[in-house]
Amino acid sequence: MQPTQNQKIIILIVLGAALLFALVFLGVLPGLKGGGDGTEKIGGEISFWGLFDRQDAYGAAIDLFRRKYPNVAINYRQFNDPDDYKQTLLDALAAGTGPDVFMVHNNDLYKDSNKISPLPSALYSSLQLRSDFPQVVEQDFAPQGVIYALPLSVDTLALIYNRDTLDAEAVLVPDTWDKFIEAAARLTKLSAAKVIEESGAAIGGSTKTIDTATDILGLLMLQSGTVMTSSDFRAASFASKEGAFSLTFYTQFADPKKTSYAWNDTMPPYLDAFAREKTAMVFDYAAAIPQIKFRNNFLNLGVAPAPQLAGVAKPVSYPSYWGYTVSRQTKRPDIVWDFVLMMTTSRESANAYVVATKRPPALRSLIDFYLNDADIGVFARQALIARSWPQVDRLEIKNILNTAIEAVNAGVSAPERALSDAQAAVTALMAKRVQ
Repeated sequence: MQPTQNQKIIILIVLGAALLFALVFLGVLPGLKGGGDGTEKIGGEISFWGLFDRQDAYGAAIDLFRRKYPNVAINYRQFNDPDDYKQTLLDALAAGTGPDVFMVHNNDLYKDSNKISPLPSALYSSLQLRSDFPQVVEQDFAPQGVIYALPLSVDTLALIYNRDTLDAEAVLVPDTWDKFIEAAARLTKLSAAKVIEESGAAIGGSTKTIDTATDILGLLMLQSGTVMTSSDFRAASFASKEGAFSLTFYTQFADPKKTSYAWNDTMPPYLDAFAREKTAMVFDYAAAIPQIKFRNNFLNLGVAPAPQLAGVAKPVSYPSYWGYTVSRQTKRPDIVWDFVLMMTTSRESANAYVVATKRPPALRSLIDFYLNDADIGVFARQALIARSWPQVDRLEIKNILNTAIEAVNAGVSAPERALSDAQAAVTALMAKRVQ
C-alpha cells in the first residue's frame, strides 16, 4: 500500500526535523553547541600559561568551554620550573605579549594584583565563592570582596612518615606537637659524639636542607595565634610572645643540647634523607609525594595531618597553592573569566583535573567526596582548616624568616632578637611595596 500525500509530507517533516536536530547537536548549525545566545559567533584564541600540568589535565574544562564557544581556541603552554615561569611571564607582560590566563601563588596576590583583571561580580559573586571554596581561598584571593583568582587545588603542609620505621619502634603517629617531640626523640639515633645517625624528623634546620622550613615555622606561628601584620597592613607584627614561642619551638630540634635534637644542616636534603630511610618524618605537601616515590618507589610512607598545639579548639593547617587569573591586558576579560570559571567551579572539569593530577581538590563538593581517599584525603580535609597571611613578597619573606632560623641555630641571636630583626626587615619591605 502506497503512503498518501499527507503521509509523505509528515514523513518528510519528521526526517527534516531529525536532520536539523543532528546538525544542531553536532555544532554545524548554531543552537545547543553554542548556547543559542550568540556565543557561537565569537571567535578568537585564549592563551593559557600553566605550571607543572600537561594540557590533558585541563581537557574536560576545554571541552566544556568549547561547547559554549566553539570558535574560540585554547592555546596552552606548559612550564615546569616556577622561577622560569615567573620570569618569562614578567617579561611577556612587560612587552604586552603575555597570556590571557596565568597562575598566581596564594601568597603572591599583593605583588601581582596590578597584572590582573578582577573577576566581574556579575559573573560570580563573593557569596558563590564562600559556598564553593574553603575560607582560605577568600582570604588569599578575594580581599575586600574583589575576586582576583580561583584555584583547582588547595595543597597543605602535612606530616609524611615512614610507616615501617614508626611500627618498628612502636611509635604512634603524633597528632599534637607534644607527642611529636616524644616521637622524634624516640626515632632519632645518636652516636656517642652526638652525631645524628638516623633522624626522627626533618625539622629545626634552615632552607639549606629543608625546603619547607619557613612554612613549618609559619604553621607554628598561625597555630599559636601570632598576629603576623598590623590591621592596616603597614607593618609586620610577628615579633610577639607567640611568635618567639614558635621560633623557639622550631629551632629546638636543631639544638644538640636539647633532648629533642633530631636535625642539623649537615644532613642531606630532607627528601633525600627520607627516601633513603635516614629520617622517619618530614613535613611537605601532596605535590612532594611523587618526588619521594621517584626517589624510592618501595618506601612504605604514610600521611597524617600536621600536629596541632594541645588544647587548642580550632586546628590550623598551612596552605601553598596556585590560582588561575586573567591578565589585565586581555581584550575580552569576560570571556576569559568564563573559561576560568568553567575550569574551576564546574564539578565535572575540576574532578577531571584531580583524577589527572592526583592533587587535592579546591571545590568544597569535591573535598567532601575525597575526604577518605588514601592518597589525598588528609590534604583535602586540611584545606577546610587552612589559614595563611598576606605577604608583599613571598620569596623575600621566606629569606628573611630563614635568616632568623639560621641566626638562632648558629647561636648568634636569641629567638626574640632574631624575630625582632626579621619583623623590622619585613616591615621595611612592606613600606616599599604597599602604597
